[in-house]
Amino acid sequence: MPKLNIVEKARTPKNERRCQRCGKEIFAGEKYYWWSNRVGFGKQMKSKKTVRCENHKPESWEMSGNPSVLEREENISDWSAQAAELESAEDAKELLGEIATYAEERQQEEEEKADNIRDGFGHDTFQSEELDEKAQAWDEFHTLAADAAESGLPAYPVFEDPDELDAEDDPEYFQDAEEEWEEYRELLYQAVENVIEEMP
Repeated sequence: MPKLNIVEKARTPKNERRCQRCGKEIFAGEKYYWWSNRVGFGKQMKSKKTVRCENHKPESWEMSGNPSVLEREENISDWSAQAAELESAEDAKELLGEIATYAEERQQEEEEKADNIRDGFGHDTFQSEELDEKAQAWDEFHTLAADAAESGLPAYPVFEDPDELDAEDDPEYFQDAEEEWEEYRELLYQAVENVIEEMP
């Protein structure tokens, strides 16, 4: 993990300095963060500097420089946000289907990498076996998401959707409907979130 450098008061830069998260220009006297990652291989390896303003202190996973880590965190954040907005089982199934498809693609990628290593060496290696384990984990995650979409979602509410009711017609019924639908949406969210939490 690279060292996070904290500059409490920026000096006047020779060139324009901007936060690489929000694009804000960082002026002299302002606080900012920066770190460096080594990118490339062999003689092509070089240092890549990343700058953030004081409003966007980086998380440890952002500093890792590992694309798979970045992608994982972005997917988890995106899927969780979508899960929080679910309105029906159909919405949940669609989201879980998207997650399952992603898992299947990742499984195939890891299997292909493992096969390429085996073909190159003519036998299994530590790296190919490690990739096989990752592929297996993605296969299990795919099954988990697919099963949740098929049979892991809560039963449809008995009451009508309160968004389609007039509260003044029957206040008691409307309140009962609101409570049941609120609980239903929370259960939908939790069902999807339980899957997301198991992502390899």
